[in-house]
Amino acid sequence: MASRKNTSKTYVDSIIWMNLLFVGLVLCLHSVNYTKDYLWEITHRFINPYEAGIDQILQKLAVGGFLFLSGYKLALSKKLEPTKAFLIGRLLRIYPLYFLAVIASTFTAYPYAFDLLPNSGNFVMHILALQSWLPNFFQANYLTIWFVSNLFFCYALFPILRIPTKRSRLLLMLSLLTAGIYLARFACLALFRVDFFPGDFDIYFLFFGFGMAFSVSSQQDHKSFSNTKLAILVATLVASMIAFIGLNLYLPKDAPTFFVLKRTVVFGFTLPAFIVMFSQLSKVGISKQQAYLLKYLNTASFCVFLFHRPIWAVMSTLWNNPSYLQSVFILGVGIPFIFVVSYQLQFFYASRVFPYLKQIRSAK
Repeated sequence: MASRKNTSKTYVDSIIWMNLLFVGLVLCLHSVNYTKDYLWEITHRFINPYEAGIDQILQKLAVGGFLFLSGYKLALSKKLEPTKAFLIGRLLRIYPLYFLAVIASTFTAYPYAFDLLPNSGNFVMHILALQSWLPNFFQANYLTIWFVSNLFFCYALFPILRIPTKRSRLLLMLSLLTAGIYLARFACLALFRVDFFPGDFDIYFLFFGFGMAFSVSSQQDHKSFSNTKLAILVATLVASMIAFIGLNLYLPKDAPTFFVLKRTVVFGFTLPAFIVMFSQLSKVGISKQQAYLLKYLNTASFCVFLFHRPIWAVMSTLWNNPSYLQSVFILGVGIPFIFVVSYQLQFFYASRVFPYLKQIRSAK
């Protein structure tokens, strides 16, 4: 966060704005499971949002955005860190909170969504963060926190991805590793009839890799786009969104061309959106008090992502009749409560638990 001189405005880093925007999209998408479906209420008079894939557009922007930012930030800050130190550091920073989220979801969000407790195999699959590698292997995946499984996969490959010094070589390596994902997928399906790395696993990996590639340019380059370039980016993302909706409405999902076209248009609207956000959001001037509020909200963002479903599941159990009044409870009370709890969890872990774990590691 930085202030510009001779002005009463404070200008916040684009990454903070983007983090909070992605968290907001996640909360918007997932609130439909606990209260009235406002996405449907707003759009169904014009188009079915789920048949058209509007929810998928928002989901790719949100989850893809988190992975994109993760790749971007790590490429800037962890380029030279020894591999062992990097992997242990990432594990210590993220896994204990994730483990707590698995425990919380096991007894709240999962039974609320599926009306049963997860079995032991499903629980172990999530404890090991392998659910995105072999989704729904024992039972349905826990909702939302499958994202961490993708994140750990990206972390495991980061020491390899950071080797290339040029963007062209990094993109070549991404292509080869993505081909490896496809090969593993097809081999496991053909030999063992196991769906390995299925669905959009490759898309989420590429978001992380593209975030790393984006970091190769200087930060000044990200903020110095001409109006013409910005207009082209906006036109590309709008056209790609329209194309994505058209694919969902008119092309069968099992059509051979759907696989390739879907990936093309997904990156066609997400990457321009991320680039535009990087270049423009840091130019938004706000008060110093608002900037500090954004900073605190941003600190809570990872725990918001992990724990909003358990909290909402408990609240919805207490008041499970969706209505406008119930929405005040779930959204108006629930969202501030989620951020407060998440901030306290994150602050406690970062200030007390994480330093202790680092101290134990250093003593070995």
